[in-house]
Amino acid sequence: MNEKMCSDEVEKKRREVIADLLDRMGVDPPEEDEALFARMRNEAATDAERVFFDTMEWRERREPGYDWLMDGENPARMTLSREFRTQYLLDFATNDGGTFSLAVNGLVELLAVRLRANDCVAEYDTVWDFLRSADYGYVDYDRLDD
Repeated sequence: MNEKMCSDEVEKKRREVIADLLDRMGVDPPEEDEALFARMRNEAATDAERVFFDTMEWRERREPGYDWLMDGENPARMTLSREFRTQYLLDFATNDGGTFSLAVNGLVELLAVRLRANDCVAEYDTVWDFLRSADYGYVDYDRLDD
């Protein structure tokens, strides 16, 4: 077995142990996220939207973090990462050539970030509008901290 496979297995086991411990501690997503996850189980507009919310719910409950979800290769030059359970970091390019950065707690708070109001180069009102516009195609579920 090569070193990469070994380290992947160790990392997977480490994540399982941490997730089990957090479950026993009773750590849950914020109430707003819980309500959104429940709603989107029945109201997702597309299969990709359902996958997005199912994945984020599972990760908020079971994965301690870190997920690198978007790498900036998109019209908003947006990067997005989940730092710990329900904490997200968002960066995007602004029209003046700068960068807007924000840390939020919870998916609901993240999706509600106003892009136009913060001078984002992309023409969308909120992060949710931006994600929906590409049917969540910019989200990379398999990318961790590489």
